[in-house]
Amino acid sequence: MRKVIFGITILAVLTHINPTYAKAREARVESSAQPITALISDWSQFRAGIIAKTSQYDKYSNIKPGQLPGLRQSMIGKWNMVNSADDSGYRIHAILDLKKHHRFTYDYRIKAGNASQDWAFSGRWQEKNKILMLLISKSSYPGEASGNILFWRLLQIGHDKLVYVSSSTDRMQAMTRGNGIRGS
Repeated sequence: MRKVIFGITILAVLTHINPTYAKAREARVESSAQPITALISDWSQFRAGIIAKTSQYDKYSNIKPGQLPGLRQSMIGKWNMVNSADDSGYRIHAILDLKKHHRFTYDYRIKAGNASQDWAFSGRWQEKNKILMLLISKSSYPGEASGNILFWRLLQIGHDKLVYVSSSTDRMQAMTRGNGIRGS
């Protein structure tokens, strides 16, 4: 016990004499270079739960087994979603940018009349067995904090169309490929 206390005391003294600082311009190694699925204890059971929860959308799924090897590559790029389907008067515009090195940004704007609110989050993405996972590392959106994972069941992916079901909202959404210009 004395050795442990002595070791901790020495480390505290050395840190006080020569403190270490993280410099903003230095690259840092991400602590979780592991796949997002490694954060889930039983992936098969978890995926089965998502499939069961979203089974009402099975009839819209058209991803063939032959598409699976190239699925990740076909998802890379910017995707836009505009939603004004409800009677609330809100208009939602989202831009999802899936980057080659499994990074993503997601910009989200909601408008009601002349008022609008913008949010954004970013992080890492992974696709496995037709489930898109977005691990959030930075967020300005109050409903999604750093460390949260969004799970989207992929239903259709084409050159210019991405259709998914968000497991958290249980709503089917469609996105089209675009350049990310927001418009009005």
